[in-house]
Amino acid sequence: MSCCGPHVSLQKTLLATVKQTPENCQCIQCFLGSNLSYNIRKFAEKDLKETGKWLKDSNKKLFVHAPYVINLAHSSNEEMVAKGANSLQSILDCLAATGAPQQTGTVLHIGANGTIENVIEQLNDMTISAPLYLENCAGEGSKLGRNVDELRKLMEGCDSHSIGLCIDTCHSYGAGMTDMRSSEAIIKTFEELDCPRTIIHLNDSLGDYKSKKDRHAFIGQGLIWSAQDGETQEEALESFNTLRDYAFDAEWDIILETPSPDLYEIDMLKVD
Repeated sequence: MSCCGPHVSLQKTLLATVKQTPENCQCIQCFLGSNLSYNIRKFAEKDLKETGKWLKDSNKKLFVHAPYVINLAHSSNEEMVAKGANSLQSILDCLAATGAPQQTGTVLHIGANGTIENVIEQLNDMTISAPLYLENCAGEGSKLGRNVDELRKLMEGCDSHSIGLCIDTCHSYGAGMTDMRSSEAIIKTFEELDCPRTIIHLNDSLGDYKSKKDRHAFIGQGLIWSAQDGETQEEALESFNTLRDYAFDAEWDIILETPSPDLYEIDMLKVD
């Protein structure tokens, strides 16, 4: 069964963080520190165990977004790669220590200024003790994971069965990997990726198709799922409904990275 929920802020304890999960949601995502620092917050063992128990008892999930500075792909900066690998391992170990690792997940940007092979080498040397999801990019600069071929190559090289993909709808649209306004294009992309361990970052886009811009928007208020060129809003949301139904059928979890204050997107994800 799929779970849906928003990105939230980290609180003083991990237990207090997961307890922010809205009543009508089944998961949240957060950072475990600054999104621009390798440093990961250290949590008391009691806090981790209580968090795991709460996740199990409530049947909720916790996703953690790894810091943006982690770059396992870099070809020439070994110190940067090592710092990133240590930071990522700290997150994975933290989530495993909750005692409920399968109700957690870590999302990692694939990296830039390097190669897919470098990322694979680093990941295959790590202990993947809780699910890890590698996120596609919007095609900016030298960032990796901009198309189906790069993502498939990455997945084929990783040894751990706990590694999957995080498909960000805004990134996919901006990179030109998937025209998210087209139901046919959405289905074609997922069939080509053929990755059963997948989650969705559900974001509308302020950037055009193939713009190579990573600019998120509320659902229905960006260039993907708002009415354009004389179409009705109902017509504009046809591909949204296709994505929702595909994800639910595959039992993929959905995270709102740009949640509206009243979380109206959750109602949009409900099936009558």
